[in-house]
Amino acid sequence: MAQHQLSLKAYTKVLLHCSKYPWQPVQGLLLAPATTATTLADAVPLHHQWLELAPMAEIALQLVDLHCQSNHLRIAGYYYASENPNVGTLPASATALVQVLVARDPTTLVLMLDNSQLGGLDSAIALVPCESNSNGWSPATITSRSATQAVTPATTLTLASQDDPKAMLTRVLQSNLAADLIDFDDHLAQRSGDWMTNEAVNQALESK
Repeated sequence: MAQHQLSLKAYTKVLLHCSKYPWQPVQGLLLAPATTATTLADAVPLHHQWLELAPMAEIALQLVDLHCQSNHLRIAGYYYASENPNVGTLPASATALVQVLVARDPTTLVLMLDNSQLGGLDSAIALVPCESNSNGWSPATITSRSATQAVTPATTLTLASQDDPKAMLTRVLQSNLAADLIDFDDHLAQRSGDWMTNEAVNQALESK
């Protein structure tokens, strides 16, 4: 069984990305240290608007690759969240990007947001590992789940945090921090913005 740890910083950025654009699908990448196989240390939010445009994803992927090469990182995962809670598979545009990532690294972790686990005090971890099947990529069957862990037959995803994740995430999501998160689409629209590392968000999380 594959074991993956997700940093609280990466998890929070994913939730902030979804929170900023709840009416649109979003996608992004998860980065890990180049020498560590299982720790997903950071998230890079890519799209909320141009998911259907493959050239945009290709450009973003090239830029993230350059960032990884300069900082001893690698792309180790992908996340997707639909604006429709009833969507159970990745759309064609998301699948195309996932296929590129998996072709480069078969161990790439593909995650999908479970909208039903957002907001409640008793909510479990909101990201679910996906698997490839005849219908494309869809969330795998969950055999066990808690606030800090999701277990499927092939994958265990654990939230790595020494703090209470529910308490911290509640504070973060109730703040206006989502407005400070910049994804690649925001960067294209504004011709500015730190979409790669989102240092303003990093600093805010460190102070929480």
